[in-house]
Amino acid sequence: MNTKISILLLIVALFVSAPVFATTVTLDGPWYTGSGSGTPSLSDPNAASFTWGTPNSTETANSSHLWSYFADQGLYEDGDSITLSFTVTPADATATGGTLRFGLFDSNDLQVLNNLNQATGDDGFLETLGYFSQCNQGSETNTSYLFARTEGKTNELSSTSLVEQVTSGDGFPRLTVGTPYDVTLTVTRNSATEYLVTSTINGAVVGGTTATINATSFDMVGFLNAGTGIESMELANLQVTAEKVPFITGQPEDVSALEGDPASLTVTAVNPTTGDATGLSYQWYRGLNGDTTTPVGADSATYTIPSVTIADEGSYYCIVTLTGNGQAESQAAALTVKRLLVHWPLDGNPNDPAGDYDGIEYGDPNYTTGGGGLIGEAIVLDGVDDRIEYTFAQQTEMPQFTVTFWAQTSDPDQSDSTSLFNNGDGASVSNFQIDMSGTGDYDYTGGYASGTFGAAETDTWILLGVTYDGTTTRLYADGQLVDSAGDQPNNRFDRFCVGVNRGTSRYFQGIIDDFRVYNYALTNVDMALVYTDVMGGEICAQSPAYDLNDDCRVNLHDFAILTAQWLECGRVPAEACDQ
Repeated sequence: MNTKISILLLIVALFVSAPVFATTVTLDGPWYTGSGSGTPSLSDPNAASFTWGTPNSTETANSSHLWSYFADQGLYEDGDSITLSFTVTPADATATGGTLRFGLFDSNDLQVLNNLNQATGDDGFLETLGYFSQCNQGSETNTSYLFARTEGKTNELSSTSLVEQVTSGDGFPRLTVGTPYDVTLTVTRNSATEYLVTSTINGAVVGGTTATINATSFDMVGFLNAGTGIESMELANLQVTAEKVPFITGQPEDVSALEGDPASLTVTAVNPTTGDATGLSYQWYRGLNGDTTTPVGADSATYTIPSVTIADEGSYYCIVTLTGNGQAESQAAALTVKRLLVHWPLDGNPNDPAGDYDGIEYGDPNYTTGGGGLIGEAIVLDGVDDRIEYTFAQQTEMPQFTVTFWAQTSDPDQSDSTSLFNNGDGASVSNFQIDMSGTGDYDYTGGYASGTFGAAETDTWILLGVTYDGTTTRLYADGQLVDSAGDQPNNRFDRFCVGVNRGTSRYFQGIIDDFRVYNYALTNVDMALVYTDVMGGEICAQSPAYDLNDDCRVNLHDFAILTAQWLECGRVPAEACDQ
């Protein structure tokens, strides 16, 4: 006799910021069974137990099956998740084969309710999500093993087979008679055609795959004792855990701010039921994903720091909770405090008063005395073996940066690739050097692009600068933009090295002063000020669009140039100018 049952719809999650509550629902249909087994007794889902007997010899491989429905709890919206969990206990470990198949199903794919294995176009249970099997391995007999997998079939949740739980030398852990194995299968809807499938055995994750399918909802749960090798297997503790989780539509983005300025991070999420933010709460955390030791901010989709300090620098993410249901975790975003990262004044040593990047001298460099540098003193490089270097413990990628220094060459025609600065050892295409062209110019040579700063002159100071804003590399000479070096980043730093090329073979002969590295891209105006703060005077940081006389401003002189050509016409024929 068919029995209508109630099972707990559990949303099992423990988070720091907010509890998640369990909800009780009722399965709309009774448990149905196929041939070879009796009606199961599952009146109490927390203690439910159903034991398959030995299939008789006249039955097909798909001999015993069990299923039911859970209407209105399917995967209908993006972000919905269903977890199928059960405990299975093998009663006979001498079987030579057999599989307990389990999964979630779309009833629209099935022709009739009482014959589940007659699905449209395929065996209904071959559209299953997982296998829990005992089987013979190799030449061994009378030995059973355990594994779980998802297998690709038409309209199912996986397109790639995953044979999992490989923890012993002969492939899979051996089954122990009478030992319960707790199995879970979780399906999360990412979109109408993409679902994430994961599974566990005794709490250990044994598989995960993203699958593309045609079905748009799942409203059935089913089991199948497939194959005569399973002599007896007990199914218990059957639960369906379903939850709706917020769907994150906009991730926090990396942000940079000057010390003392405000900075904000924002996450955008929607309630999959209402399509808006109704019922959502927010908790921000400082740290990488999964680190909940440092909660920050209020219950808001935006976390704002009114006045950032260096102590605020780091990663932040947000957990969004749908009250009474599940949670979604945003990606982590980085907050960077814009600042002068490295400063070598080069006043008699390569020390860094701005931070923790003291350079190390190689060779035997000298320093000017008596104010012989452009700003105080400067380092004098002999072109033989002199250099200054700070080396990172491991390669460091800088999302943005600026490198500036003053240089004076002793010989404008130093050989090609003789370098004033480099940020790597040459093994990576993602680094660069500032070098001599061999034909009288200062050049930029990167792994992905190159450019030029302009002519080098003997014993003449020049301010050289490189910026990268996350998209474009720009070159500056004496505070003015002179070239760009493409959109491929050369932003991976192995070192800060002054005086030699990336191959540590071609040394610069000349003077270097006031070496600086910023952790962000200076603007055209910023670069102009670096120059004028030392040299005085004025320069054009950026020419306005309607500067017709090239004096870096738009005024009546430009208007006069425009009006001097007022009503002039170049159309042909001449009558066209009368229109």
